[in-house]
Amino acid sequence: MLQEFFNQYGTITSADLDSVSSIARKVTFKKGNFLLAEGGTCSNFHIVISGCVRLYFLNDDLDISVWFSFGGNSAIELHSYINQSSSEYFLECIEDTQVLSIPKAQLDSLCESNGAIDKLLRLYWQDVVQMLIGRMTSLQKYSAEERYLQLLADTDYLNRIPQKYLASYIGVTPTSLSRIRRQVASKA
Repeated sequence: MLQEFFNQYGTITSADLDSVSSIARKVTFKKGNFLLAEGGTCSNFHIVISGCVRLYFLNDDLDISVWFSFGGNSAIELHSYINQSSSEYFLECIEDTQVLSIPKAQLDSLCESNGAIDKLLRLYWQDVVQMLIGRMTSLQKYSAEERYLQLLADTDYLNRIPQKYLASYIGVTPTSLSRIRRQVASKA
């Protein structure tokens, strides 16, 4: 999985892959377990091998889904990870999940000594920024129905994520999502 992750951003040599593998450890979480809880610090770079991780925050006891990470994607809370600060978010496994966990301090040290790995991670961060801009634009530019239609292209979202999490992800209540789904189905 590590090689597949890095290959999204360029080619990684076997020696560089071994360097990263030497600091990564495979960790298994049960559905409902947390990689990070509010108030904790995101000190590991997680790459999802299997399962699904949800990034969310609480707002007046309502949880708001921000992001979902499936196999081959990272699962980190960016602000806490970059600044090593207290998180306002949760990283929750919504399925039994297996990740490769890489301590930030060791990954940072590896990047300082290895320009090739540093470049791959720089390309990763650029991709993250582009995805975040796309997500913000979607929430501000498109209607809830249009955001739901965008999800239809990704079966992982529709088949693996509970409706209540999907609803908060597109910025509506579960009741509104049910209505949107009926409207979309009636147009088909």
